[in-house]
Amino acid sequence: MKKLISNAKIVVSKAIQEAACRVQIARAVFVYTVAEARLKKLHPVRDVRQREQICYTIRSNRFAYELACKKLDTI
Repeated sequence: MKKLISNAKIVVSKAIQEAACRVQIARAVFVYTVAEARLKKLHPVRDVRQREQICYTIRSNRFAYELACKKLDTI
């Protein structure tokens, strides 16, 4: 009985970790999509600072996406 409960706890914790990874992936994809749309609207010369900030956001979300995918593969 104890082993059954222990196995159930492990399965539930893995399911929670998997769901958290999927939420992180969805968030990264959503933010990446919004940032790409914002980047297209900006002027190439006048809005250089905003473009840099958006590009930083894109890079950080791409990195977060890759980390979440790797973590999901190891679960």
